Amino acid sequence: ANLMRSMREKIDEGLIGRVQMIVVQEFRFPLLPGWRQTGKTGGVMLEKNSHFFDLFNWLAGSPARRVVATGGNNVNKESPLIDHCVVTVEYENNVRATLLMCLFAENGSQLTIDVVGDKGRLIARAVDQRLTFYDRGDAAPLEWSFEPGADGAFHMGFKTEHESLVRSLCEDAPVVSTGPEARETMRVALAAEQAVDEGAIVDLAAE
Repeated sequence: ANLMRSMREKIDEGLIGRVQMIVVQEFRFPLLPGWRQTGKTGGVMLEKNSHFFDLFNWLAGSPARRVVATGGNNVNKESPLIDHCVVTVEYENNVRATLLMCLFAENGSQLTIDVVGDKGRLIARAVDQRLTFYDRGDAAPLEWSFEPGADGAFHMGFKTEHESLVRSLCEDAPVVSTGPEARETMRVALAAEQAVDEGAIVDLAAE
């Protein structure tokens, strides 16, 4: 999405300095009825939250070292899946990324991503397609607004990924998202599910 591409560009330009923390907050309605509400999806961490973990990996720019998580099913009892969680991923470069998710907040839905560096902070808000920058030394924020674009309002990139795959098959062009990148996202997602199930810190560096 244009919002996330712009956020990454400003990070690469050095606007916030070196990335230190990433925080995604998602408060929304439950998953749609059907197969997503069953235990056959690989779990919420893999089936849904893998998009956020992919963002974490993309913005952190380093392999994940370990994952700690807590969560459960307290409200949406029609499904066996986790309906709320807090997940923290620690990376080899000491970046820490946290996801706060709630699937029983139908009204006042919120989807934001904060990226904090040693020079400032960027906040992306999906609802109103706005990117805000706060400098550590200047209280006055800078703001940019965006149109959603072909890939939607926030972190999804399905159209771009599909077109990239077709170009790769037809023209031998490079893909925007590689197999190793997808595998790394899956490792983080499965580790998060394991951390919730076992109440343990999952060490990915030991794998």
